[in-house]
Amino acid sequence: MYCLNEKSRDIAAFFIIPRQEERGRIKSKEQLAMPQNRKKQIISRPLWFRVAVPTVISLLLFCYALFFIHFPSIKTSLMDHKRAAVKNLVQAAWSILEEQYLLEKKGQLSRDEAQRQALGIISSLRYGNENKDYFWINDQNGIMLSHPYRPDLVGSNVLHMQDSRGKQFILEFVQTVKKKGAGFVEYMWQWKDDPARVVPKISYVKGFRPWGWIIGSGLYVDDVEAQAQKQVEEFGAVIGFVLSIGFLLAMISVWQGKRADRTLAASREKFQAIFNQTFQFIVILSPSGIIQEINKTAFEFYGGIEEDLLGKRLFETTWWSPVPEMRKRLSEAVNKATSGQMDRFEYKRSDSHEDMRVMDVSVKPVHDYESGEIEYLVVEGRDITDKWNAEQELRWLNEELEMRVQARTMALEKSLSSLKETQDQLVESEKMASLGGLVAGVAHEINTPLGIGVTTTSYLDQKIDEMLEKYENETITRADFEKFLHVSKESATSSLLNLTRASELIHSFKQVAADQSSESRREFELKSYLDEILLSLHSMYKKSGHEVTIYGEEIELKSYPGAIMQIMTNLLNNALQHGFEEKKNGKITITTSRRDGMAVIKFADDGAGMNEYVLKRIYEPFFTTKRSQGGAGLGMHVVYNLVNRTLGGTIQCSSTQGQGTVFNISIPVDAPRNDT
Repeated sequence: MYCLNEKSRDIAAFFIIPRQEERGRIKSKEQLAMPQNRKKQIISRPLWFRVAVPTVISLLLFCYALFFIHFPSIKTSLMDHKRAAVKNLVQAAWSILEEQYLLEKKGQLSRDEAQRQALGIISSLRYGNENKDYFWINDQNGIMLSHPYRPDLVGSNVLHMQDSRGKQFILEFVQTVKKKGAGFVEYMWQWKDDPARVVPKISYVKGFRPWGWIIGSGLYVDDVEAQAQKQVEEFGAVIGFVLSIGFLLAMISVWQGKRADRTLAASREKFQAIFNQTFQFIVILSPSGIIQEINKTAFEFYGGIEEDLLGKRLFETTWWSPVPEMRKRLSEAVNKATSGQMDRFEYKRSDSHEDMRVMDVSVKPVHDYESGEIEYLVVEGRDITDKWNAEQELRWLNEELEMRVQARTMALEKSLSSLKETQDQLVESEKMASLGGLVAGVAHEINTPLGIGVTTTSYLDQKIDEMLEKYENETITRADFEKFLHVSKESATSSLLNLTRASELIHSFKQVAADQSSESRREFELKSYLDEILLSLHSMYKKSGHEVTIYGEEIELKSYPGAIMQIMTNLLNNALQHGFEEKKNGKITITTSRRDGMAVIKFADDGAGMNEYVLKRIYEPFFTTKRSQGGAGLGMHVVYNLVNRTLGGTIQCSSTQGQGTVFNISIPVDAPRNDT
């Protein structure tokens, strides 16, 4: 709904219509001004007097509290604070004596050594703003043991030493310690390191019973009085400033009050103009629903004469005669607003041209600022036909859009299903292609030892025939027989080695191929299985000059060896095609280890590495930097899925362009069962 803002309504509450009803009677317009007149009679004194007198009284009370209550307590507070500080400092110095005494008790120091160290430490201690405050030590017989500023007294008996007023303060130190163990003593003494200046001093002394010593330090009364005087002067300056500011603010308040009166009168005129020029109709009602004010927009919209409408109930006017349901709705809204709640609703009506118009109407109570009682009711309304039509059209568009979205969603779901099937087929093709490459490589590897075996056997067969011929002709010699034995041994050894190599290749291929095709879960040794995988994949890199090495500990797994075979095949292929594309004699290191109950495979190469863009997208399906060379972009996606889903582990890749790539694969030693 479009309506007056809060500020405008507040102005209406203050300037347009005062409280319209009192004790059940409707007042005239002259009576409406009576509450304001009574306020003016009550506030009969000048504005400057009403502002200045309370301000001056408040400042005087503040000054009294400050000078006669707060300031006398400053010196006492400072003195108490100083006493507590000195007491704490003496206690801290006393603990040094206790520490040296403990060393004596433990036998680490003799008593003379302990006392000498204690005196050295205590005499070097300083504190205070000028770092000139100190500690002294005397025994209970009055012998001065340590005094930083009076070395002439050290070693002397000062028990009956008197200050400038004749007080035997050393004797009082001893008596205080003997009676209470510790306490304060007042006397006259030189100002720190200045013997020419004698001032009042309060010292705290504490006895150290094991050695019969008394340690003390003091505060100067003149220092406390100087600080108190400084605070009094600072407070005096602040008070003067506050009084000046207070007086200035009082004068400003008087000036602003006069200015506010002028502004208030202008605001009344302004609001009256706004009230009548706003695009929405506004009607001011008494709390019982009687019309008190109507703006110009309401008359333009509904017609009528002001004299025929003022003093009537809103829902009983001729405006709503053709619309009985609106009269009922307005009556409910007024009753609700009278109880203190705002009501808002829409209604439709036909204008003079038989066109449907939609109105947004609200009835809101306005409370008196002081008493909190309902002062009047504000009825506001605005023609929202264009907005309503736009909302209807938007609703129809949303429904049509929702239908389109549903149809599009179904099409996308179908496309997604088809894409997933295609992806699964591509992944399977990638897997079979990997297996096909494995078969081709192993076949090539087997051909070499088998060829050597056939050649060696043929050569041996030829030598046997030659030996038989000599034997039949009885021309065989000892040298011929020895040469035949030597050749036979070499041929047999060569054939056995190559046939054994072929057998190992076939065994590894059978195991790896079976694992890759069956995807079964079984127990196996990780490092040994990686050796078998590399043996099967040797044809991929044997002529490239690259070196692949396996390190680490043997780890027994209960997992899916076929998945590990596919992972290592793709990682090796990825390193050879991308990492070593422009490099010869590259190195690949595979390391196995245990960490937190997991088996860790670290696959590292010293190839070209990857930039940040490629590193972020390495596991995305169909992402490849070799698209023009036939790359499908599924290899690392397959690796990611096998590690995370099949093996239940994690894979992390770190790479720096020009410095190689490292894959860290962490898998559980007991892989989760994958029944699917």
